[in-house]
Amino acid sequence: MPPKKAPAKKLHELAPEVKTGFKINDISKKTFIVGKQFATGGFGRIYTCTEEGKSHQMVMKIEPSTNGPLMTEVVVFNRILKKEMLEAYKKEKKIGWTGLPYLIANGYFTYNSEKMRYMIIPKYAMSLEAAREANGGTLSAKDSMTVSNCILGALEFLHESDYAHADVKAANILLEKQNDYSTAVLVDFGLAHRTTNNIDKPDKKRAHNGTCIFTSTDAHRGNNPSFRGDVEILAYNLIMWLSGTLPWLALESSPDKVFDSKQKFVAGLPSSLQNLLTKQSSAVVGCLSSMFAITMKTNYTDKVDMGKLKKLVRDAIKSGSEQKTNASVKTPKKSSKVVKEEDDEVADFEDEEKETIKPKKKKVTKNVEADKIAKKTQSKIADDDDDEEIIIPSSSRSRRNRLESGEKRSELLPVSGRKHLLGRSLWQWELHHLPTQSPKKL
Repeated sequence: MPPKKAPAKKLHELAPEVKTGFKINDISKKTFIVGKQFATGGFGRIYTCTEEGKSHQMVMKIEPSTNGPLMTEVVVFNRILKKEMLEAYKKEKKIGWTGLPYLIANGYFTYNSEKMRYMIIPKYAMSLEAAREANGGTLSAKDSMTVSNCILGALEFLHESDYAHADVKAANILLEKQNDYSTAVLVDFGLAHRTTNNIDKPDKKRAHNGTCIFTSTDAHRGNNPSFRGDVEILAYNLIMWLSGTLPWLALESSPDKVFDSKQKFVAGLPSSLQNLLTKQSSAVVGCLSSMFAITMKTNYTDKVDMGKLKKLVRDAIKSGSEQKTNASVKTPKKSSKVVKEEDDEVADFEDEEKETIKPKKKKVTKNVEADKIAKKTQSKIADDDDDEEIIIPSSSRSRRNRLESGEKRSELLPVSGRKHLLGRSLWQWELHHLPTQSPKKL
């Protein structure tokens, strides 16, 4: 009998847990103190950390030195994402926001005789995925486009540096300020790819790389990440944020079927997009349709016209704001049925505002009780705003458990709370709600 094969060695290993208070001496002669662990992924662990003698919190990612994912990120950060590089870019472009994190420190340390790799970046308030789930699985058109504007800015910097991100999604977007979508930051560069040697030559071994429901058609074909692919991925995300679903959502376990569905969707533009976004304005649908059109006309190795894309997004934001303003100043129609005395007074007031109707001689009396109630309501709203907390979405059951229990699914599935479909980033965290119990499994 032939000898039995040895069990295959795992490609990557999970980092051992580092105790709170452990000190790491950096090459910059700074000492960083490991704080609480608050997340784990397939191979790494995420901790809060502080510099010795200071209270400002940062975030540290730790993996065994033999693992590849963190090493890829470290290379990207050291090449293009140092703080001084981003500041110089902002000054050159005369902009105030890049939408990218910067490297604080990285290196190696030994823990229980095992060599570990670490990287430190700033700490952010919350993930866009947490915000989306807390909002019922969708985002407003204005918030979606505001985030999109930030991410296009981040991609513009990466593309000018000859890098494609390849994994844009809400789980990889963080907000510097809680619920402030203009402070969106693109993180997680584990799939980032330097594009200088890109050739349009698909390889089946690379097929479907990325997050399946969002990844580009280039990636489905087996090509390396591309500039146009990043924008296509962002466009699919925008559909998800606006509608809460995607036509191929139920097909995620079959990447080939997802690819086929995406090809049919793209071939059917713009009507396929209009059928999905029936509740959105023509400006928003037109912006997304143009985004797809631009990516499809761009050659595989060429850079995308980011200036044109950002203008489309800004115009969509402006159009939405103008529509909202116009709607807010419309004079309400007079009710056909008067139930209460207050309604009579409001109707009389509206009549006085219309030039075509003769003003009534009836004197409008001030409703003291209504004013008191309104003031109390405003006060209550202000108090509620002050006490508002971030909602951390709870984990959902896996697809396997749901299928075994016999649950049925429709072709278009809403995804509120379904983290397993969207993927989780190791760089997700919540500023005000670090858990005190054992770390959650992402």
